[in-house]
Amino acid sequence: MNYYKPGECKVHYMTPEELEADRKRREEERQKHPWRYKGNTPISDYKSYLSEQKFRNATGKKRK
Repeated sequence: MNYYKPGECKVHYMTPEELEADRKRREEERQKHPWRYKGNTPISDYKSYLSEQKFRNATGKKRK
């Protein structure tokens, strides 16, 4: 079954203010979750993040 209606596709181009707000939001996300944006495969990043969290929960300290 096709649920799409015929007609024009609406496209929204971001204004400069929206682009700047989006850039700031993405930068905050990178700082909050740096392991997601390292460039390695997500699985290995997630494993390293989990091992870091286990270490932190067990010792209460951050690895150096």
